[in-house]
Amino acid sequence: MPPFDHKRTTVNPDEQRAFEGTVSSNQRFFRLMLLYCLPVLAETVLLPPMNAGGSERPSHVADSARNSVRGFGYPKLSDISFSSRRFRPENERDPHDTFAALPQFFPTRLDWVYDYGNQENIIGRAKALGLNFTGTINSILPDELGGFVRTLGRDRSVDGRLSVLGHLPTKPAIGDVWSDDFLRIATEHVREMVRRGADGIQVDDPGMNYAEAVYRDGGYGDASNSKFPAWLMRFSTEKERSNWRLDLRLPQFSYREWVVANGGEDSISPALKELHEKFLLEGLLRFYERVRNAAAEANGGEPVPFSCNTSSNVAWRDWLDPAI
Repeated sequence: MPPFDHKRTTVNPDEQRAFEGTVSSNQRFFRLMLLYCLPVLAETVLLPPMNAGGSERPSHVADSARNSVRGFGYPKLSDISFSSRRFRPENERDPHDTFAALPQFFPTRLDWVYDYGNQENIIGRAKALGLNFTGTINSILPDELGGFVRTLGRDRSVDGRLSVLGHLPTKPAIGDVWSDDFLRIATEHVREMVRRGADGIQVDDPGMNYAEAVYRDGGYGDASNSKFPAWLMRFSTEKERSNWRLDLRLPQFSYREWVVANGGEDSISPALKELHEKFLLEGLLRFYERVRNAAAEANGGEPVPFSCNTSSNVAWRDWLDPAI
């Protein structure tokens, strides 16, 4: 294996020849298998001839095929996706190599790839091999490109502690979607990836601190906490606030501290909790609108496709845009 090189900026010719040679060999094998298997499948894979109502159904799989309408940024039906969340080797002692493994899967695209700072020019090497590349942002982006510190614009739990992902409790703090600092962090990461040639952006844990409020005890980041009172004045009545014993006119009012002083989240009116979640959802949509605009700006004004994983447990509720 060649020495580990963080500054590599071009694809190795041997790497490219190995990639192309292995892909061609694998594709020939795959095509031969298809030629052998498809006639067998056509004869043996049958659908039930009748449904519960007795009406006829197609007897062969091919009879049920329909044209697929591909939306903006969708992978092609012929695409083969490969994902390497953390590119290898990570250091001189790492025996694994992402680009050495790639040809074994003859991919057409690299999806869901973390490439903060692009130290090894992963995007450039992938593009030199003719691969579509999807970079990634998430809810715990570092403060700076290629950095490791995560302190700016972070969410907090109701007791003031920094929020962490429930399924990754040792990971750094989650971003606050109402924070200008975290918005700047996300847009800088997206602009850099697009500028280097990324074809799309994947968003991991897309619910940010909205999901923390809905499913755990987050949603009380400093930025959200300072902006919620003014938002609540607009979207609640004086009578409602009186019933909640909530005086937003107090100087230096802190909703987070008010919740703790009134017995914690379980003691708060469900209607008030719902408004707090609605406020965070509005911030989430505003956040993605601005991040997507930043991506398009970096792409010469053309929109950039975004995707997200479906394991974030986010209740998107009133928002139906499937592309984030």
